[in-house]
Amino acid sequence: VLSNKHGPSCRRVCEHLGIGPLLKGVFGARDTPWIKPQPEFTSHVLSRLGAEARSTLMIGDSPFDVQASLNGNLAACWCVTTGTHSADQLFQAGSNRVFSDLWALQEELEKTP
Repeated sequence: VLSNKHGPSCRRVCEHLGIGPLLKGVFGARDTPWIKPQPEFTSHVLSRLGAEARSTLMIGDSPFDVQASLNGNLAACWCVTTGTHSADQLFQAGSNRVFSDLWALQEELEKTP
């Protein structure tokens, strides 16, 4: 998880939702000197996870997520309209794909190797 929300609070939410054990890391504001969409933040997270930008898919719900993906040279950014931004806004920001809900995203992820 790469968030501009307060890092410790974000980790508590993930634990409360029961998804903490499924995650390799939860990074938020105040965990580093950077926030999205600064490329240093994305680069730091990739480094900590041992991931490569060219094979990383960002999933988000805002233009900040799209910009972080672009600034970090990630393979792609898919968005879900669960936030405060419309599909048009997310496409205009540069999202590769936009899904109407998390179920549609899950369905596509299950099809993708």
